[in-house]
Amino acid sequence: MKGAVIMLDVSPVLTYKEIIIRIVCSLIVGIIIGVERENKHHAAGTRTHMLVSMGSCIAMLTNIVLINTYSSAVDPGRFGAAVISGIGFIGAGTIVHDKFSAKGLTTAAGVWAAACLGIASGAGFWQIAIAGAVVVFIILSVIYSIQKKVFGMRSSQVTLYLKCGNAVEAMSFLNDVFAKNKINISNIKVSDDGESKSMEIDFKFGGVHQKESMSDILVSLSENDNIKEVYINYGDEI
Repeated sequence: MKGAVIMLDVSPVLTYKEIIIRIVCSLIVGIIIGVERENKHHAAGTRTHMLVSMGSCIAMLTNIVLINTYSSAVDPGRFGAAVISGIGFIGAGTIVHDKFSAKGLTTAAGVWAAACLGIASGAGFWQIAIAGAVVVFIILSVIYSIQKKVFGMRSSQVTLYLKCGNAVEAMSFLNDVFAKNKINISNIKVSDDGESKSMEIDFKFGGVHQKESMSDILVSLSENDNIKEVYINYGDEI
């Protein structure tokens, strides 16, 4: 039994109306993906995804104009292939490397997807572009929410900064608190500021009860008179 073949009605002639529709479609695609990323405070937000998608659309429209002008002398997929290859430079800019891990891989993948959907818009396959954008949005938001509820937050590297009067007492207290929450410290840095000691503690943290455990840790630290200031920094899970 042969599968059904889906034929999309795409006009080979570019009118001004057709150009505007394709560009608007690419902007909508960028907005759908970008809003979700911006709501999670990632480096590449709505404007970035809109520009990537629209730029890819413009590249594809230009390719089509060249084909109509010079006939078979122009490869119909050349500009699209160049966009997909070149978008890696922008995607790499959203990835942040530290001594423990790399962050921003999902955002980089979203930027790449926006470029691909922009190419589809520019080629006139707006049905594919809109459907693809909806699927990407579901992956980034709905699937992420389900993943958190079922598996918990992904393990991430957390850095705890604090100032204390006595570093030895503070370290002993921290060991007890971390042992209670089953957390292993990966690195400790202590510096003397004169009147107080500064400590920088690195550890990995994650799981279904991440927020509850972190709240317990902060409460315990705030109740200790030896610890004067506390600041915690941990990146997004995706």
